[in-house]
Amino acid sequence: MIEQVTQFAQGDIPWNKGMKGFVHRGSFKKAHAQLNTGRTYFKKGDIPWTKGNPGIHLSPVTEFKKGCPARNRLPLGAIVERRCKGGHVRRYIKVGEPSKWIAFALFVCIREWGEIPDGHFPHHKDGNTLNDSIDNLQLVTRGQHCRIHNPNKRQKCQTKLN
Repeated sequence: MIEQVTQFAQGDIPWNKGMKGFVHRGSFKKAHAQLNTGRTYFKKGDIPWTKGNPGIHLSPVTEFKKGCPARNRLPLGAIVERRCKGGHVRRYIKVGEPSKWIAFALFVCIREWGEIPDGHFPHHKDGNTLNDSIDNLQLVTRGQHCRIHNPNKRQKCQTKLN
């Protein structure tokens, strides 16, 4: 019994004797050292099974075909709701192909007031990001927007702008 314990401690008797995948002492290093030698399962002169079959189609019935639109493609003018990083839900509208989306509040502002000046963006007066009526929107600069949402943190807002 003592002899078996010492053999086990030395690694001569595996702790998982009889189980598949046992790695004998020293063979683990040997097996993994071969990974960086450039050896592969292919021998020089071996021919791959795909030779002579360029663009092989194993399941042509279920493959995407050129010119077919995707099933989940939305038409122009589609409005979807997405959750932003801060947890707010906002509406977006599809304005171009293949996938050009803008915030619905911005779309409403452009439709009502024309082009938006640089550095300005729409702000929801009541704080509800789903209320995109023109009465609830106002154009503000980034600095004004920061002061609206953080009235006591004026210095922090100014450092964000720079």
